[in-house]
Formats: sequence, structure tokens, C-alpha cells
Amino acid sequence: MISDELNNFMVVAECLNFTEAAEHLHIAQPAISRQISKMEKQLGVKLFERTTRKVRLTPAGESYQKLCRMFLIGCENLLAEYPRYALDEVSRGVVLGIGGLMETHYTTEILDRFATDNPQIPINIVQHEDDQLVRLMDEEQIDIAILPLPQLPESNAYEYCIFDKDSLKVAVWKGHPLEKKKSVQIADLKNEKFILNSKAPRNLLNRLYQICDRNYFYPKISGKASSIHLSLMMVSARQGIMLFSHHNLVNVPDNITFLDIEVDCQKDDVLEASLVFFWKKEKRLNSQAIQKMVDVIKEVVEEKNREESRS
Repeated sequence: MISDELNNFMVVAECLNFTEAAEHLHIAQPAISRQISKMEKQLGVKLFERTTRKVRLTPAGESYQKLCRMFLIGCENLLAEYPRYALDEVSRGVVLGIGGLMETHYTTEILDRFATDNPQIPINIVQHEDDQLVRLMDEEQIDIAILPLPQLPESNAYEYCIFDKDSLKVAVWKGHPLEKKKSVQIADLKNEKFILNSKAPRNLLNRLYQICDRNYFYPKISGKASSIHLSLMMVSARQGIMLFSHHNLVNVPDNITFLDIEVDCQKDDVLEASLVFFWKKEKRLNSQAIQKMVDVIKEVVEEKNREESRS
């Protein structure tokens, strides 16, 4: 890692004898003399005073020797410490932040593939409210997160990959009068009671009010629950209906039915639901572990998109 010329200078400076230094380095004495002369020419100063009896460092040579010694010590420390820093990154692994609703089959496949390809890099998963994920990423507590697309921060510091596009549906219990319709219009929900997930992103709650407002009614809220699973349990218990995204299709009670919302009701993308993986560009560029995870994410998403386009 250190140039031969610098190493040879330090040996000559210690020996103060070109012949002895040549023997120590196992190279010809004229070759060392030429290297030292070349260094002196490049630096513009004499490093050694040579007489027929002895060799000694000039004041400039002594200063240069001190600088070289400091440099070499720094290099030794770097070589000794780098494996530990590299190990720190590997031992920490990749921290994936998932929002309150975002338990998706994409995540399982990505984690499985990443672990298979990179068994030495651990994966850590934390779950927080969606509006906390950006803050935690800024504080470098998480590396990659999953968010609903409308909540993605508008900043060039972030990169993202859109996946799992879907339409919102209506969750009702089996036997509900609407179940026979298989698909509904928003106006059909005017007299229904709604269950809210109190930890759902504000965006999803705002959508409910926006959708109802466009159809000239205000939603009646009959209850709230602190998780998507508990919300569905309340629907199962006939406490109300709820808007639902199949992104959250985890532990669904047996007596729940999902109804499509008719296309002609969708005046814009308000009824669409998309998720994104997002991360900071700077962290990806500075971390091999994060880069490997991003590569796997993009690979899986591209494969899923191709499968969906063929089906």
C-alpha cells in the first residue's frame, strides 16, 4: 500500500548507509541512490548529505523523515482499524422500517432473498407509525422504509421504488346486504357505519373523508381500533365496514368479504393505493449492505411487475 520510494527513503534514513540499506532491502545500491535523487528532485530539496566517510540527513531530510513516520503510523492504524469498521457495518446489518399497516408479501420475499445471498449481514426490522419513519431515517435509526406513496417526502435526498399498486376495497362481514353486490359505488355506503384504524396514516383517513365528500355525505364513525387486525375483527363483529388495501392482507378473519369499488366512481387516483420502499441516496452510496438490499428490492419488484404484466 505504501510506495517503494517512501519505504526505501525511511530505511536509508535509519541506516544512514546506502550499502547497508540496499542489503536490508535486497536491491542494488545504485537503484536506491537513483530513487533518493529522484525524490530530492521532486521535492526541490536535498534530503541527505553524502561524503566518502558517511551519510547524514539534512535539516530538510529530518523534517521529511518525521512527516513520513507520522504518515506510516497513520497508515498502520488505518490498516488495523478498517476491518473493525467494516465489521461494524456488517454486524449492524440493514435496519428496515415498516409502518403500522405495511405487512406485505413483497417484504417476505425480499428478506428471504437478501438473507440467502448475504448470510453474513443481519436484517433488523422495526415497526413504527408511518409519520415517524421519515424522522427516524433522518436520525439514521433506520436505513430503508416502506410508506404509502403520498407520504413520501419531497426531497432529492431520497430515492424510492414503487411497488404493490392496488385499489382500495370495502371490507364487510359475510351476510352484509352489500355482499351480494360484489362491487359497490361510494354512494351505496352513505348509510353505513365505518371502522377506523386509529394508527392508520393520516393520508388514508383523509381519503375516506374526501371520497365521501365527493359523493355528498359525511362518514359515520362507529368505532376505532389500534391495528389493522383489530379493525377487521370489529368488522367481523358487525360493528361497521372499512376501506381496506390488500397490502394489509394479513390475519384476515374468515367471515370478511372484500368488495371492489366500481371504476366509474374513481374520478382520479384517490382510490388507488401504492407503496414505496425509500432510502437516502447518500447512505446507499456509503454502505455496501444498504446497496445490496436496494439491489434485491429492485430485482424482486421488477420480477413481480413482469409476472403481473403477463397475467
